[in-house]
Amino acid sequence: MSHTPGPWVVREPCPIERAEDLAEGIPPNEQELTEVYSGDDGDQVCYVMNTTVCEAANARLIAAAPEMLAALRELVHYDEGSSEQGSYGYEVLSRCKAVIAKAEGRE
Repeated sequence: MSHTPGPWVVREPCPIERAEDLAEGIPPNEQELTEVYSGDDGDQVCYVMNTTVCEAANARLIAAAPEMLAALRELVHYDEGSSEQGSYGYEVLSRCKAVIAKAEGRE
């Protein structure tokens, strides 16, 4: 099974848009959504409802999924006795740390 190619990016409504929606009395389920796209100009992968305080964190975790999958696959391959040695393990570990940072919104 394949998925939409990564990288995926998060597009959140800006705070001004959210404030305007609230001021106009628009209920949360009708406000703009946090969306995940494949690349900056790609297709929409999904949207996350803005009904809880953790929707942006959920969207970031979803957006990190393709990179997490690739990094973990590479790490498993390395751990299963890949003939590549030396700094390769550190490179994979660095990628894993970067993807974790992306999922946690620290990039």
